[in-house]
Amino acid sequence: MTASYRVYPVKELEKIWKKWVAASRKVYNISIDYLNREQGYVKTTKKGGKHGFRTFLKSSGLIPQWCIDLGISKLLDNGSMEAYTAWKETKKQPQYIGIGKKRKLNPDRGRKLARFRSIRDQTATLQFDPTAYKNGHWMVSSTKHLPLPEFKGHNYCVLTKGSTELTFNKGRWFAHFPVPLRTEPTITEKIIALDPGVRTFVTGFDGSDFLEFGNGDFSFIAKLCSHLDQIKSKHDKVKGRKFKRLRYKLRKAMERQRTRIKNLRSEIHKQVASYLARNYDIIVMPTFETSQMVAKKRRKLRSKTARAMMSWAFYQFSQTLGHLCNRYGSKLVRITEEYTSKTCTKCGHIHRKLGGSKNFKCPKCGYEIHRDFNGAVGIFLKAMWDTTFTDHVGDVVLDVLNVEDVAVKSIRYD
Repeated sequence: MTASYRVYPVKELEKIWKKWVAASRKVYNISIDYLNREQGYVKTTKKGGKHGFRTFLKSSGLIPQWCIDLGISKLLDNGSMEAYTAWKETKKQPQYIGIGKKRKLNPDRGRKLARFRSIRDQTATLQFDPTAYKNGHWMVSSTKHLPLPEFKGHNYCVLTKGSTELTFNKGRWFAHFPVPLRTEPTITEKIIALDPGVRTFVTGFDGSDFLEFGNGDFSFIAKLCSHLDQIKSKHDKVKGRKFKRLRYKLRKAMERQRTRIKNLRSEIHKQVASYLARNYDIIVMPTFETSQMVAKKRRKLRSKTARAMMSWAFYQFSQTLGHLCNRYGSKLVRITEEYTSKTCTKCGHIHRKLGGSKNFKCPKCGYEIHRDFNGAVGIFLKAMWDTTFTDHVGDVVLDVLNVEDVAVKSIRYD
């Protein structure tokens, strides 16, 4: 597991870090250029693969002197090895390019052509060996005379195999450190089924209570998205060299707004996932196919609904939840959710004309319940049915005759 911290370096230290990023990118692109042109390299030692290419590049004289003078040979080595790995994993060019009458023979057929790194890339990561970090400094010999950078906050993400990392992301710096994974087993003998929504982020049903996570929170995110659209519209309207500076400022404003939306969404993801992983042994949630549901050619959703589904980033939430389930010893069960929201949880009738109604009213038996509650119960019942060996649906269906008999808990994250 990795602990990630936001880092605030002084200006002089930030200049040094940016030089490291530029040098690493330069070595990476030089490596890609050589491999794309020569389609490999000639081994100069017994070693092959990325380690052999690292040795070859260091003795080839291709690395600029200004990169060598920075004294970051390990970082440059990592850049060359990353380039070789990327080139090796690149697929060969197809035999033909174009479609129909424009189809023609590809002059680069059968060749591997990996992508270069651009100075305009929004993120850049420097990977250091375990010995490169000491007492708050990376590359102590180059930075020990400067003040320590300030570290704030922490986050948990994927394992980094023992090496520390420094990431530059949209003008912000983040440091990543490997830490041992400490499991905190949760034994509650409770199960909950989750139904993702638009008005409410997630609705849960645990057999006795309904829980609403983030009820009404999307209205605030929707306002931020609307403001982002206004800025983008203004950016697209101003054209010409006269408004070049204005367009630059508007792009910066859009990036700040996107970052704010992403941070709010990430906070909801982490808080909800942490609560669920700590309080339930088994968590049932549907497989997310949001990208297919919102595709213009196939979707049957309004544009506002599609925008909301993309803004909530349900797949990212499932990844966060899966990670925290591993940490707390909970089990995450994924099931398909076909017709769970349209199926009456009392009689089993499928309401095919439900549309965008907030409440579910069965046209066959007259049973009425909140749409999200019905979906959560439907997923709960489907999970019970899929994981049990019974002869009748009645063996696993819960007797929830009236929604008023079930407690409703609404949890908001402000």
